[in-house]
Amino acid sequence: KAFVAGVDPDTAFVFGNREDEHGFPFVGNGEDDEPLILGITSLKLTQNISSLQDREAFLIFHWDATFKLSDIGYPVVTCGFTDRHRSYHLAALFIISQRTRREYYESIGAFARIFRTHMKRPLRVDVIMGDAEEAQLNGLRDVAECATCPYLMCFFHVMYNVRKRVRHLPDSVRAMVYRGILDMHYTLNQTEFWEVWGRVSQEWQCDRRLHVFLTYFAAQWIHSRFWRWQIYHSPGGYATTNNPCEVFN
Repeated sequence: KAFVAGVDPDTAFVFGNREDEHGFPFVGNGEDDEPLILGITSLKLTQNISSLQDREAFLIFHWDATFKLSDIGYPVVTCGFTDRHRSYHLAALFIISQRTRREYYESIGAFARIFRTHMKRPLRVDVIMGDAEEAQLNGLRDVAECATCPYLMCFFHVMYNVRKRVRHLPDSVRAMVYRGILDMHYTLNQTEFWEVWGRVSQEWQCDRRLHVFLTYFAAQWIHSRFWRWQIYHSPGGYATTNNPCEVFN
């Protein structure tokens, strides 16, 4: 049900990207002109995030879409924060009809407004961790709280996609690919990263079986907006390899 004054902090309530004439969340029919965007949170969850912002100088905002939680096939989006202890703090769940720029923008924008309304403060987003999805990144960039935040890649997502590209290759070649990617992942600064990338790309270039893969990897994970998958982009102790939303889902 929708939020009402005096609701128990532990009781979940729903919200949307807009309201109907009675002040309740408007639930679209899922079509392009009326997308379904329905958020679920509670005062306790928003209070936890507000307290987290007071305690922690740096937080990673995690955003992930899954189909596993919905019987009707609509994507379910989870969002939350991790702290320096790598603890995941859920902020809200969303059911959306499509994974487009509009749905992502309306979803996080709606939660930012809910948070500001009930906590009397803006939602603080230091960095974002997500998947290599253009619609997701474009939608987040349209939200004021996320417009200038660095966008970190879930390293599990990187390796998952790499595996699909090299699983037909011999074990020794796959091992060389994984070793090179891990060497780059654990670099400590951008200068070291470029040095390691130079060495690794030369190794791959010397094996004709990796020529197509090298072109793909450079375009997708080096020279694109989804290149921040190295540990030096977040302080020590924070989540770097996996998006905890994957575990939550």
